[in-house]
Amino acid sequence: MTILSTGPIENRPVGGVRPTQQVTVKIVNRDSVNSSTVVIRGFHLNGTRTLYVLEAILLAPNEVATRNHFANFDAFEFVFTTSGPAAESTEISVWGKNASGQLVTAHRLVSDELLGSGVAGPQGPQGEQGPPGPVVSDTCTCDTLLVGMEIGDLLEVETDCGTKSGTLESITSGVIQLKTTTENSGIENTINICCKTICSIRRILVSKIAFTSLRDGNGEIYVMDVDGTNQMNLTNNAAEDFSSAWSPDGQKIAFTSNRDGNLEIYVMNANGTNQMNLTNNAASDSNPFWSPDGQKIAFTSNRDGNLEIYVMNADGTNQMNLSNNAASDVQPAWSPDGQKIAFISFRDGNAQIYVMNADGTNQINLSNNTAFDTDPAWSPDGQKIAFTSDRDGNLEIYVMNANGTNQTRITNNPAIDQQPTWSPDGQKIAFTSDRTGNDEIYVMNANGTNQMNLTNNAADDSQPAWSLFIHP
Repeated sequence: MTILSTGPIENRPVGGVRPTQQVTVKIVNRDSVNSSTVVIRGFHLNGTRTLYVLEAILLAPNEVATRNHFANFDAFEFVFTTSGPAAESTEISVWGKNASGQLVTAHRLVSDELLGSGVAGPQGPQGEQGPPGPVVSDTCTCDTLLVGMEIGDLLEVETDCGTKSGTLESITSGVIQLKTTTENSGIENTINICCKTICSIRRILVSKIAFTSLRDGNGEIYVMDVDGTNQMNLTNNAAEDFSSAWSPDGQKIAFTSNRDGNLEIYVMNANGTNQMNLTNNAASDSNPFWSPDGQKIAFTSNRDGNLEIYVMNADGTNQMNLSNNAASDVQPAWSPDGQKIAFISFRDGNAQIYVMNADGTNQINLSNNTAFDTDPAWSPDGQKIAFTSDRDGNLEIYVMNANGTNQTRITNNPAIDQQPTWSPDGQKIAFTSDRTGNDEIYVMNANGTNQMNLTNNAADDSQPAWSLFIHP
């Protein structure tokens, strides 16, 4: 088995644009008889090393495989594990490309053992030849193909007979079992796939958009697929439920509800079950937002006589005031690295985007504008903040650097556009607009192009919240 790595690749913006937007991997098995298996792992480096690409490829003799992967990060790394009889004859090259698909640079690959090691010493004398080893079969195993994958993952499996997809049910030495559901029927089927027939396996991660809808006569938390399909009521309560926020693992949703007579922070499973009051306070508590490690929830409360930013453990314990200011502070938004919290403050006489350390220290005005600036939303890489502003005469979506510079309008519509939320890959932004006469959830590219209505409902739909990548 051979492990190769690009090592950490620096990819910070030059003139506002990262040099490498995508990575092309070319893999060649030069053995004319035996096969090899290559497992590709891609990591986003942003304070932590986060796996975002995982793919296993079985290469037949003399086969050439090409894979393209998103790489629009400030830093990333790719690691390749090659195994099988033809491992020594398998070659890999990695190429960085810009947004137009033009080659930017070639990334060298080194043995994973050499990363961080010192200079190698002189080669020792050759020892005696050992006895012949066991005959190696060219039959790949499921264990090799499924490195890093877990039961319950949604997989796309390319075989000699075509492509199959489903949820991984079980793994044996020579067979994987997928569970599939026949579309619109609810009928579940089981597929058994022999590992010898598999060419590649790709784990599929999905994201969802939660939102508030008035279509049932009161505010309810709904969820839908990112293309607007499968819109479903999660809360199903006669009270007003709104302002939803996904946990980082996508398993829970926090939200605001007045079902106990005042505004409180609730949490439920992502399917709407097990709805539970977290704050249990006589004051008004609203606007929940999870920390990126899932351990805490920031929220707004007026329990001290004015609106302040509070934080609590994810189970509702240890509720503590962070902002501690005489003015109103609302709408907390935790940065992806967990170090900062953006929020809205009225301490300058109008609504402005502020940022503070996660412990409440070092509170700084970012937007510094005489207009109304609200709805801060961090990009997944933590480099930008989208927000709403009326500085051009009506509410529009803006984006600025995380330090407050380069404030740029990305919507330009006479209607009201507000409440931005980023897709987990940073490529799109969902938002609320009333350009059709009522509030609807729209989506657009992160630069403001290709704006499209997702909800298309006669009632008001607002407050979109895009989940991170989650198990389907």
